[in-house]
Amino acid sequence: MHEVSIMMSIIDTALDVAKQNDAQKITKITVEIGEKAGVVKDALEFAFETVTKETIATQANFEIITIPFKGQCISCDHIFTGDNYLVCDKCGNLGKMITGNELRIKSIEVDECV
Repeated sequence: MHEVSIMMSIIDTALDVAKQNDAQKITKITVEIGEKAGVVKDALEFAFETVTKETIATQANFEIITIPFKGQCISCDHIFTGDNYLVCDKCGNLGKMITGNELRIKSIEVDECV
């Protein structure tokens, strides 16, 4: 389950941000995850609960924003979505992924008071 190591990195970053801002509590962490990123959201949410125990993020809210898959045809430049992974729905040629594989922290909200 690589979601635990992903969450450990997210929390390490959040704790660093909190420390740099002299915050006493992390109130919310929002991440963006592409639907083709290979991350199991339920496992990531479970990892959040586990990894934040006994930290200043223990009562933080955790939000996941899903970034939909989009591809762009390498032949006709058509931008497409859907279940046909990297196959253009206009001309049938191969495409490249332009969104949908992201995994990034969007925001970290902190509180200076306990």
